[in-house]
Amino acid sequence: KGVKIISFLLQYLPSQYQYKVIFMRRAISEILASQTLMLTHRNEEPKTDDTHMEETYQEHLKRTRVWLANQPNIKTLYIDYNALVLSPKEHIEKVYQFLELPLEIEKMLAVPDTSLYRQRKTS
Repeated sequence: KGVKIISFLLQYLPSQYQYKVIFMRRAISEILASQTLMLTHRNEEPKTDDTHMEETYQEHLKRTRVWLANQPNIKTLYIDYNALVLSPKEHIEKVYQFLELPLEIEKMLAVPDTSLYRQRKTS
């Protein structure tokens, strides 16, 4: 079974289970652009500026990497989202090997859709 979860909630996974986490890393400029667009659609204003938000998020990522490395019940594969969308084959192979499940790679290769890649990295 699989579930999508934001990194802030990983610490709440019950420790009695074994997990394989595929941690998608994405360019911070794209994350911030996506958050800004979401807030705009909600007619909300950001609570902080992008510089502060980036610093906070980068610190969170550092703490999360350390936390994941110290969890005996969690194996983690880090995947670069940007590279996956633009060149999926090598990354899908890594996911296939990591999960050790009978997956259909050809179907997996058909999933990344560059037309849905809206918040492209600007820097």
